[in-house]
Amino acid sequence: MARKKIGRNEACPCGSGKKYKRCCLGRGGIASTYTQEDRELAVSALSGWALSNFEEEYLAAEAEAWGDYLDRQDELGDSWFELSDAVVDAWFWFDRPLPDGRLVVDAFLAADLGLSAQARTWLTRMRQTAMRAYEVTDVRPGLSVTLRDLFGGREVTVRERSASRSLQRGGFLGARINWTGASGQPEFDLSLLIIPQTARHDLLEVLEVEREDWVEEHPGEDDLAFWKSMAPFFHLTWLEHLLDLPLPTIRNRDGDDLLYSSLHFEILDQAALATALDQHESLYRLDDGWGWSGEAGGEDTALAHLSLRGEKLVVEVNSAERGERARALVEDLAGAHVLYQLTEHRDLMGEVRERILSRLHDGDAPEPREELPPELEEATLAQYSSHYRAWLDEPVPALDGRTPREAAGQDLLRERLAELLRQLEGFYQHALSEGNPAWDPSWMWDELGLAAPTPDYPPPLAHERLELAHPDLARVAGQVAAEVRRRPGFDDRSDRCHPADLELDLTARRYLEDQPAARSLLHWLSDFELHRRKTFWVDPALAWQLSQTDLDVDAQEFRLPFPALAMVFTDRHALSLAERLVATTRPDSPVCGHFARVLTVFVREAGGELELLLVADALGSDAPEVIEHRIVLAGQLEGTAAGEPVRPLPGLEHLVLNALLVATSPGVQPQQRMAPAERRTPSHGPEPVASDAVWFLPGKITLSRLRQLQDLRRAPGGGELLHRHLVRGHWRRPRKDWKDQRLRWIEPYWRGPDMAAVVEKAYRLVP
Repeated sequence: MARKKIGRNEACPCGSGKKYKRCCLGRGGIASTYTQEDRELAVSALSGWALSNFEEEYLAAEAEAWGDYLDRQDELGDSWFELSDAVVDAWFWFDRPLPDGRLVVDAFLAADLGLSAQARTWLTRMRQTAMRAYEVTDVRPGLSVTLRDLFGGREVTVRERSASRSLQRGGFLGARINWTGASGQPEFDLSLLIIPQTARHDLLEVLEVEREDWVEEHPGEDDLAFWKSMAPFFHLTWLEHLLDLPLPTIRNRDGDDLLYSSLHFEILDQAALATALDQHESLYRLDDGWGWSGEAGGEDTALAHLSLRGEKLVVEVNSAERGERARALVEDLAGAHVLYQLTEHRDLMGEVRERILSRLHDGDAPEPREELPPELEEATLAQYSSHYRAWLDEPVPALDGRTPREAAGQDLLRERLAELLRQLEGFYQHALSEGNPAWDPSWMWDELGLAAPTPDYPPPLAHERLELAHPDLARVAGQVAAEVRRRPGFDDRSDRCHPADLELDLTARRYLEDQPAARSLLHWLSDFELHRRKTFWVDPALAWQLSQTDLDVDAQEFRLPFPALAMVFTDRHALSLAERLVATTRPDSPVCGHFARVLTVFVREAGGELELLLVADALGSDAPEVIEHRIVLAGQLEGTAAGEPVRPLPGLEHLVLNALLVATSPGVQPQQRMAPAERRTPSHGPEPVASDAVWFLPGKITLSRLRQLQDLRRAPGGGELLHRHLVRGHWRRPRKDWKDQRLRWIEPYWRGPDMAAVVEKAYRLVP
């Protein structure tokens, strides 16, 4: 979505008070004139001076910002209280008028206490800021957050290191942005509150009404004054969802509040007890005891479970009321054979509340993850997929009763639809970070026609980005490769670097003494350098075709185009598999829970095995995540079967092997691509691209046909129709008398009636 530019006649974001055309536009952009140290000195000086001169006013402001929660400040842990304190302080200093109408910052500047010009610049710029409502549209972990002003539409990319590691797409923030921070870029400054999605609708509704009233009372005025008055509202909403977390009331079919209870009876005569319980018509035998059934909410329902545990009878129910009924039943039937002892209650909703509130206090360790069985995870993902395939063509209240497909074509609803999609992406990120089954909704952008244009060049590749964690890695790898290449008898078609080569090179040996963890990476990159950094970038359309191609190849027929190379994937199918793989195998990785931007797979063959180095990169400030894997080249290569759920590692194996086979197939002509010099930016730059030339493997399928096939697969019942009418790609062996004995790739193709007509007629989807 296009970013709204700063108008020439708008106030300059640097805080000078001048129009943008008279200020930073003429200088070619906004430049910072202070350092972080200048900022900290200004904060310290202003804080002490304001408290000394306006203590009563500050206490009144604090009471206003905390409202009914003023007496509950001790319930917040230190880190949460620091966030709150910063919001209240900034509002008091820069927004809330004193009794004489001045702002605290103006009085402080007028006092002329000898602050440096740089510190005064920060104060002046902060005077032009206020807390506003933002939605997170993109995140680069450890680097930046892209936000959309929910009441202006302007997008801004904020330089942010810590919060960007936890924020997710679709997140809702109340934040104060300094448009020219110490870095020279927009930064969060003093105020950042993450507002739960459960509060989003109500908060925005209130802000909309309040803002409309303010605009009506102040026609033609800039709305900065309005936003300066709203910091307490943001703060109170945030506090409410921290200290009085609203949880739904869950009841059973009788209408009772859910409260799991266990009633304990001492057994006096077990045989007599069993006889008495067996004779009751509502009790039925189970392996470990009895079940009690009856009517609840008009339906036959399991009311209790009675189990024998040694010399005790334990009755389990899900409400206090059912517990009383169960006790009466047992005592009526077998009162002479049991002796009631006690009832234990377990308030699960209360436990959920306590678990969430415990996060308010510092030092709580995260709970260990429990890995789900593969079949359960895939079943869960299948349910998500089925639901959202249908969701695209169902009326949505948040879209004024329009379907997402209809909303995508209407200007007034398109942004609301984009918000919903970003929220779904945020749920996906959260599931990844929590180790739960994660369903990737990002395909919807393309299907609804809202996706950004496909880039002409791949993002930075792994050998460029791994330098973040291991400086000089590429330089040392290049030197090792150069030494191996100079050896007598070197054969470029087959020779490779070996671990011993790292020990023979003095520079490599010294490097590994300082960075022993880089040994495996140095070996990989030395091989990559040795064979001139051969890199194949797989077109997204081709990647989809390869996912629909059977891997029906004998391992003996498999050949690498070069002894060592890299395959690059930027399609969402491959990236989603990589994200799920990182989440399940590297849950502590800084990349876990974030969208990968590029997957680089280094490949080499060794001793009858194919060695893979999978490198998933979110293009943030952290080095990409690295996962090594081996594939035994024996017998028939195994790929993912048609119609079956695709698990991350097998799915990536399938893609990589098919892509390697395509790279060596007759008739495939890779296109060399290289970004123009002006676009080869460092990894921390905006939208960086690879600095190396790559060989592009094109996909012959047209974009419109690809979307039709993807639409059909996601339609209810479309998988079956696709299975019947789409011939999966496969590999054909050449005739023995052919000169070229390489395998031929037969691309997936549609048979039967025209596909667009089939889709439209059977599923009412737009082709």
